[in-house]
Amino acid sequence: MDHIFNGRTLNFAHRGASLLAPENTLAAFELAAQQGADGIELDVRLCRTGEWVVIHDVRLNRTTNGRGFVRAKSIDELRRLDAGSSFHQSFANERIPILAEVLDWAKGRVLLNIEVKSQARAHTGAELRLLNLLRRHGMRQQCLISSFNPIVLRRLARLDPGLPTALLLNVKWLRRGTAKSLTRMMNINALHISRRLARPRFLEHIRRAGLRVMVWNANDPATLRKLVAYGVDGIITDAPHLLNDILGRTLSR
Repeated sequence: MDHIFNGRTLNFAHRGASLLAPENTLAAFELAAQQGADGIELDVRLCRTGEWVVIHDVRLNRTTNGRGFVRAKSIDELRRLDAGSSFHQSFANERIPILAEVLDWAKGRVLLNIEVKSQARAHTGAELRLLNLLRRHGMRQQCLISSFNPIVLRRLARLDPGLPTALLLNVKWLRRGTAKSLTRMMNINALHISRRLARPRFLEHIRRAGLRVMVWNANDPATLRKLVAYGVDGIITDAPHLLNDILGRTLSR
Protein backbone atom coordinates (compact mmCIF):
# COMPACT_ATOMS: atom_id res chain seq x y z
CA MET A 1 0.00 0.00 0.00
CA ASP A 2 2.91 2.38 0.66
CA HIS A 3 3.83 2.25 -3.03
CA ILE A 4 0.55 4.09 -3.74
CA PHE A 5 0.31 6.41 -0.73
CA ASN A 6 3.65 8.16 -0.53
CA GLY A 7 3.19 10.55 2.39
CA ARG A 8 1.46 13.33 0.51
CA THR A 9 -2.18 14.03 -0.36
CA LEU A 10 -2.89 12.38 -3.70
CA ASN A 11 -4.98 14.09 -6.36
CA PHE A 12 -7.44 11.64 -7.98
CA ALA A 13 -9.63 12.88 -10.82
CA HIS A 14 -13.21 11.68 -10.35
CA ARG A 15 -14.15 9.87 -13.58
CA GLY A 16 -11.35 11.90 -15.15
CA ALA A 17 -11.54 15.66 -15.61
CA SER A 18 -15.32 15.32 -15.64
CA LEU A 19 -16.09 19.04 -15.42
CA LEU A 20 -14.42 19.64 -18.77
CA ALA A 21 -14.76 16.34 -20.65
CA PRO A 22 -17.25 13.43 -20.77
CA GLU A 23 -16.89 11.30 -17.66
CA ASN A 24 -15.19 7.91 -17.76
CA THR A 25 -13.71 8.43 -21.23
CA LEU A 26 -10.13 8.45 -22.43
CA ALA A 27 -10.56 12.14 -23.28
CA ALA A 28 -11.39 12.91 -19.64
CA PHE A 29 -8.53 10.75 -18.39
CA GLU A 30 -5.99 12.39 -20.69
CA LEU A 31 -7.10 15.87 -19.67
CA ALA A 32 -6.85 14.96 -15.97
CA ALA A 33 -3.29 13.74 -16.49
CA GLN A 34 -2.45 17.00 -18.24
CA GLN A 35 -3.95 18.91 -15.28
CA GLY A 36 -1.55 17.23 -12.89
CA ALA A 37 -3.69 14.47 -11.37
CA ASP A 38 -1.77 11.71 -9.60
CA GLY A 39 -4.48 9.22 -10.44
CA ILE A 40 -7.79 8.57 -12.13
CA GLU A 41 -10.89 7.29 -10.37
CA LEU A 42 -13.06 5.28 -12.76
CA ASP A 43 -16.02 2.90 -12.64
CA VAL A 44 -16.22 -0.57 -14.16
CA ARG A 45 -19.04 -2.96 -14.94
CA LEU A 46 -19.31 -6.27 -16.72
CA CYS A 47 -21.11 -6.39 -20.04
CA ARG A 48 -22.98 -9.38 -21.46
CA THR A 49 -19.92 -10.86 -23.17
CA GLY A 50 -17.83 -10.72 -19.99
CA GLU A 51 -15.56 -7.71 -20.59
CA TRP A 52 -14.98 -5.07 -17.94
CA VAL A 53 -16.10 -1.75 -19.42
CA VAL A 54 -15.65 1.74 -17.98
CA ILE A 55 -19.02 3.32 -17.20
CA HIS A 56 -20.75 4.50 -14.04
CA ASP A 57 -24.48 3.94 -14.52
CA VAL A 58 -26.27 0.64 -14.73
CA ARG A 59 -28.07 2.03 -17.80
CA LEU A 60 -26.62 3.61 -20.92
CA ASN A 61 -29.16 6.41 -21.26
CA ARG A 62 -27.50 9.29 -19.36
CA THR A 63 -23.98 9.27 -20.81
CA THR A 64 -24.38 7.69 -24.27
CA ASN A 65 -26.72 7.63 -27.24
CA GLY A 66 -27.66 4.06 -26.30
CA ARG A 67 -30.53 2.69 -24.26
CA GLY A 68 -30.90 -0.19 -21.83
CA PHE A 69 -28.69 -1.98 -19.33
CA VAL A 70 -24.92 -2.28 -19.74
CA ARG A 71 -25.06 -5.90 -18.63
CA ALA A 72 -27.46 -6.73 -21.49
CA LYS A 73 -25.12 -5.48 -24.24
CA SER A 74 -22.20 -7.17 -25.95
CA ILE A 75 -18.84 -5.43 -26.14
CA ASP A 76 -19.35 -4.84 -29.87
CA GLU A 77 -22.68 -3.14 -29.24
CA LEU A 78 -21.20 -0.94 -26.53
CA ARG A 79 -18.20 0.07 -28.62
CA ARG A 80 -20.48 1.41 -31.36
CA LEU A 81 -22.09 3.93 -29.01
CA ASP A 82 -21.25 7.64 -28.74
CA ALA A 83 -20.22 8.49 -25.16
CA GLY A 84 -19.22 12.08 -25.87
CA SER A 85 -21.96 14.01 -27.68
CA SER A 86 -24.25 14.18 -24.65
CA PHE A 87 -21.52 16.20 -22.92
CA HIS A 88 -20.60 18.39 -25.92
CA GLN A 89 -20.52 17.98 -29.67
CA SER A 90 -16.78 18.55 -29.68
CA PHE A 91 -16.49 15.09 -28.07
CA ALA A 92 -18.69 13.35 -30.65
CA ASN A 93 -17.86 9.68 -31.19
CA GLU A 94 -15.87 9.35 -27.96
CA ARG A 95 -16.27 5.68 -27.04
CA ILE A 96 -16.99 3.75 -23.86
CA PRO A 97 -13.53 2.49 -22.91
CA ILE A 98 -12.68 -1.12 -22.25
CA LEU A 99 -10.74 -1.43 -18.99
CA ALA A 100 -7.89 -3.18 -20.81
CA GLU A 101 -7.19 -0.14 -22.99
CA VAL A 102 -7.30 2.19 -19.97
CA LEU A 103 -4.73 0.00 -18.24
CA ASP A 104 -2.45 0.30 -21.27
CA TRP A 105 -2.98 4.07 -21.41
CA ALA A 106 -2.24 4.55 -17.68
CA LYS A 107 0.80 2.30 -17.39
CA GLY A 108 3.74 4.32 -16.14
CA ARG A 109 1.71 7.55 -16.17
CA VAL A 110 -0.94 7.69 -13.43
CA LEU A 111 -2.42 5.61 -10.65
CA LEU A 112 -5.87 4.08 -11.10
CA ASN A 113 -8.63 3.81 -8.53
CA ILE A 114 -10.94 1.23 -10.09
CA GLU A 115 -14.38 1.27 -8.51
CA VAL A 116 -16.19 -2.02 -9.06
CA LYS A 117 -19.88 -1.22 -9.28
CA SER A 118 -22.11 -3.49 -7.22
CA GLN A 119 -23.46 -6.39 -9.21
CA ALA A 120 -27.15 -7.20 -8.82
CA ARG A 121 -26.37 -10.84 -9.54
CA ALA A 122 -23.27 -12.89 -8.90
CA HIS A 123 -20.86 -13.22 -11.82
CA THR A 124 -18.85 -16.40 -11.57
CA GLY A 125 -15.17 -15.61 -11.57
CA ALA A 126 -15.64 -11.86 -12.10
CA GLU A 127 -13.09 -10.84 -9.48
CA LEU A 128 -10.52 -13.35 -10.75
CA ARG A 129 -11.05 -12.02 -14.27
CA LEU A 130 -10.31 -8.51 -12.99
CA LEU A 131 -7.15 -9.62 -11.18
CA ASN A 132 -5.89 -11.51 -14.22
CA LEU A 133 -6.46 -8.41 -16.33
CA LEU A 134 -4.36 -6.27 -13.97
CA ARG A 135 -1.59 -8.85 -13.96
CA ARG A 136 -1.62 -9.35 -17.71
CA HIS A 137 -1.21 -5.62 -18.31
CA GLY A 138 1.42 -5.23 -15.60
CA MET A 139 -0.76 -2.81 -13.62
CA ARG A 140 -1.26 -4.52 -10.27
CA GLN A 141 1.18 -2.11 -8.58
CA GLN A 142 -0.53 0.97 -10.02
CA CYS A 143 -4.10 0.14 -9.03
CA LEU A 144 -6.34 0.44 -5.99
CA ILE A 145 -9.67 -1.39 -6.13
CA SER A 146 -12.67 0.13 -4.38
CA SER A 147 -16.35 -0.71 -4.05
CA PHE A 148 -19.47 -0.08 -2.00
CA ASN A 149 -19.96 -3.86 -2.15
CA PRO A 150 -18.13 -5.62 0.73
CA ILE A 151 -18.62 -9.01 -0.92
CA VAL A 152 -16.52 -7.94 -3.91
CA LEU A 153 -13.73 -6.74 -1.61
CA ARG A 154 -13.80 -9.91 0.46
CA ARG A 155 -13.48 -12.06 -2.66
CA LEU A 156 -10.58 -9.97 -3.93
CA ALA A 157 -8.79 -10.22 -0.56
CA ARG A 158 -9.07 -14.00 -0.67
CA LEU A 159 -7.76 -14.19 -4.23
CA ASP A 160 -4.91 -11.69 -3.74
CA PRO A 161 -4.28 -10.60 -0.11
CA GLY A 162 -1.68 -8.07 -1.23
CA LEU A 163 -3.93 -6.14 -3.61
CA PRO A 164 -4.82 -2.69 -2.19
CA THR A 165 -8.57 -2.41 -1.60
CA ALA A 166 -10.86 0.26 -0.21
CA LEU A 167 -14.46 0.33 0.98
CA LEU A 168 -16.58 3.30 -0.04
CA LEU A 169 -18.55 4.83 2.82
CA ASN A 170 -21.32 7.39 2.87
CA VAL A 171 -23.36 8.70 5.78
CA LYS A 172 -25.72 5.70 5.72
CA TRP A 173 -22.82 3.33 6.49
CA LEU A 174 -21.44 5.29 9.42
CA ARG A 175 -21.60 3.78 12.87
CA ARG A 176 -19.24 3.68 15.82
CA GLY A 177 -16.49 1.12 15.37
CA THR A 178 -16.97 0.83 11.60
CA ALA A 179 -13.31 1.09 10.66
CA LYS A 180 -11.95 -1.65 12.93
CA SER A 181 -14.78 -4.09 12.26
CA LEU A 182 -14.54 -3.69 8.49
CA THR A 183 -10.77 -4.13 8.56
CA ARG A 184 -11.19 -7.49 10.30
CA MET A 185 -13.99 -8.61 7.98
CA MET A 186 -12.47 -7.80 4.62
CA ASN A 187 -8.74 -7.14 5.00
CA ILE A 188 -9.26 -3.74 3.40
CA ASN A 189 -6.47 -1.16 3.37
CA ALA A 190 -8.43 2.07 3.09
CA LEU A 191 -11.76 3.79 3.51
CA HIS A 192 -13.04 6.16 0.86
CA ILE A 193 -15.48 8.45 2.63
CA SER A 194 -17.84 11.16 1.44
CA ARG A 195 -16.83 14.71 2.30
CA ARG A 196 -19.72 14.87 4.81
CA LEU A 197 -17.89 12.29 6.92
CA ALA A 198 -14.52 14.04 6.75
CA ARG A 199 -14.34 15.38 10.29
CA PRO A 200 -11.14 15.34 12.37
CA ARG A 201 -12.52 12.94 14.98
CA PHE A 202 -13.66 10.36 12.43
CA LEU A 203 -10.45 10.73 10.42
CA GLU A 204 -8.45 9.99 13.57
CA HIS A 205 -10.65 6.97 14.26
CA ILE A 206 -9.85 5.62 10.80
CA ARG A 207 -6.13 6.18 11.24
CA ARG A 208 -6.11 4.40 14.61
CA ALA A 209 -7.62 1.40 12.83
CA GLY A 210 -4.55 1.36 10.59
CA LEU A 211 -6.37 2.44 7.44
CA ARG A 212 -5.62 5.01 4.79
CA VAL A 213 -8.38 7.51 4.02
CA MET A 214 -9.47 9.18 0.82
CA VAL A 215 -12.34 11.65 0.52
CA TRP A 216 -14.72 11.88 -2.43
CA ASN A 217 -17.22 14.48 -3.66
CA ALA A 218 -14.94 17.39 -2.76
CA ASN A 219 -14.81 20.07 -5.44
CA ASP A 220 -14.88 23.63 -4.12
CA PRO A 221 -11.61 25.37 -3.13
CA ALA A 222 -12.55 25.86 0.54
CA THR A 223 -13.35 22.17 1.04
CA LEU A 224 -10.24 21.08 -0.83
CA ARG A 225 -8.02 23.32 1.30
CA LYS A 226 -9.59 22.00 4.50
CA LEU A 227 -9.04 18.37 3.51
CA VAL A 228 -5.43 19.04 2.58
CA ALA A 229 -4.96 20.67 6.00
CA TYR A 230 -6.47 17.57 7.65
CA GLY A 231 -3.75 15.50 5.99
CA VAL A 232 -6.01 13.00 4.21
CA ASP A 233 -4.20 10.49 2.04
CA GLY A 234 -6.09 11.39 -1.10
CA ILE A 235 -8.95 13.44 -2.53
CA ILE A 236 -11.21 12.27 -5.35
CA THR A 237 -12.36 15.42 -7.11
CA ASP A 238 -14.11 16.61 -10.27
CA ALA A 239 -11.64 19.51 -10.31
CA PRO A 240 -8.11 18.07 -10.32
CA HIS A 241 -6.77 21.35 -11.75
CA LEU A 242 -7.98 23.24 -8.66
CA LEU A 243 -6.56 20.67 -6.27
CA ASN A 244 -3.24 20.68 -8.08
CA ASP A 245 -3.03 24.46 -7.62
CA ILE A 246 -3.91 24.15 -3.91
CA LEU A 247 -1.25 21.48 -3.44
CA GLY A 248 1.25 23.83 -5.09
CA ARG A 249 2.44 21.29 -7.62
CA THR A 250 3.84 22.12 -11.02
CA LEU A 251 2.76 20.23 -14.10
CA SER A 252 5.27 17.66 -15.27
CA ARG A 253 3.28 15.87 -17.95
